[in-house]
Amino acid sequence: ARSADGDLANPAADDGRARAGPNQQLSSIRRDGSRETSRMNRCIATALLALAPSTVGAAADPDPEPQRKERELGAIQVTATRRPESTLDVPIATTVVTQDEIRARGGQTVMDALHGETGTFVQQTTPGQGVVIVRGLKGSEVLQLVDGFRLNNAIFRNAPNQYVALVDAQMLGRIEVVRGPMSTLYGSDAMGGVVHLISEEPSVEDADWRGGGSVRFQYGSADRSTLTRAEGKAGREQLVFSGGVTYQDVNDLRVGGGDELPYTSYSARGGNARVRAQLGDGHELSFQLQSMEQPRTPRFDELVPGFGQATPTSSTFYFEPQVRDFAQLRWRGSNPTALWDSAEAQLGRQEIRDDRRSRDFGSVNEDRERNIDTTDGFVFQAGKAIGDA
Repeated sequence: ARSADGDLANPAADDGRARAGPNQQLSSIRRDGSRETSRMNRCIATALLALAPSTVGAAADPDPEPQRKERELGAIQVTATRRPESTLDVPIATTVVTQDEIRARGGQTVMDALHGETGTFVQQTTPGQGVVIVRGLKGSEVLQLVDGFRLNNAIFRNAPNQYVALVDAQMLGRIEVVRGPMSTLYGSDAMGGVVHLISEEPSVEDADWRGGGSVRFQYGSADRSTLTRAEGKAGREQLVFSGGVTYQDVNDLRVGGGDELPYTSYSARGGNARVRAQLGDGHELSFQLQSMEQPRTPRFDELVPGFGQATPTSSTFYFEPQVRDFAQLRWRGSNPTALWDSAEAQLGRQEIRDDRRSRDFGSVNEDRERNIDTTDGFVFQAGKAIGDA
């Protein structure tokens, strides 16, 4: 017989292979397995040898780059401890909303920036207004500060109020919320916590004069609202001027189906200016002005029927106008002395005008109120480390 390639076949060999016993077959399998294991070991050894030069080279590097351990640094706050300190080192529940977050959320008032933040709830019954609720407390039970100066005043009622909306959110650098009683540092108004609105403080890191500016525009389709902000700064390392203006126009809110909610339109305009100067080594003096006005804002909850009502409470109810003006002079010292390591003093005046025009439903008499509250304040604080801590 011939094999397939033409060679003569060996019947005896074929018969022998055909008659091979189980021991011979097992021996063949073992030899094949040994060869496979040997080949696998050679592959592993080759791979290890390929890796070895890079490992040896790394060990022989005379100046290896040190491994950097990344550590998340908490946001810097000043409200909970009255001095700059990381939120990771403060044993108090603190929320910091940055300037980028404030602008990205596109809120109409400053309180819109706190929607969804831990431990804060925002209540709003009228467009263009809003109040933050901290630990279940509101109104005069929560202290509100603007650049360290009290926004709370004699006409703050123990209920939701509209005055915090008279702070222009577009000028802020950040918002800090301290949740929980802070009466030790701030007095009895801080029962629920402290909401601190801190304006942006531009700087110029150059000995030569530099300047610049920006314009931002925001549009909302639901109420066809527009918001425009123009701001700029100029100066050098020792002296900086900055300022900006904001204009906002909001129309009636459109809901599903195209219907409009009446009494939801309002407008606002505001501006701010600041000058910062370095008075020698370790001394800074700054002066700033802030102003915000809502010429005519309706009170929505008074002008539409509420739950279980067939008619509204009022036929006319407008805040007409609402104005906040603020001026502040501040000194900061960073040179350590025998009494303090750092110190700050500020002198400020705030005036809030809260005029109203109202008429009860079915009445022919119209009431007009003129309310003005002026707050003057002086604050001095200093800190000094004691011991080696």
